[in-house]
Amino acid sequence: MRKELAKCFLESTSTLLLITNVSLLVLVYTVTVYGIRGGSAAVPVICTACFDFTLCDVGQDFEDKVETAIERLRDYKCKTTDTELLGFVESVQRSLEPQQRFSMCGWYNLNKTLLLALGNLVMTNLVVLLQIGNSNSMSS
Repeated sequence: MRKELAKCFLESTSTLLLITNVSLLVLVYTVTVYGIRGGSAAVPVICTACFDFTLCDVGQDFEDKVETAIERLRDYKCKTTDTELLGFVESVQRSLEPQQRFSMCGWYNLNKTLLLALGNLVMTNLVVLLQIGNSNSMSS
């Protein structure tokens, strides 16, 4: 069940991330090259950045909460002497360990590292597009 849900979430999330970041790249390139001024260009950029940040923040929050739960279980395990309770705590801890990362079917982890990678992707491609645009304008 969890893998099916992750697969469904992977496809929709990956598609949304791709579309929003490509549109962000095209918008920033268009504004930079053609010098479009005004607040209307800022709205899609802000919306895309907020969407990316929110999605990655949810994944990071999930990872942080699982890590906190595992740490609390480790602490509790050190304090208890009841063998039956100790076995239960260990089984819960083992079941949480694979979920420490909010993985999108192993393709990428949905966390703040992804947010940095998306920003890096947009900036790198923007620089390339600007260099191509400048070389075309110089040759004309």
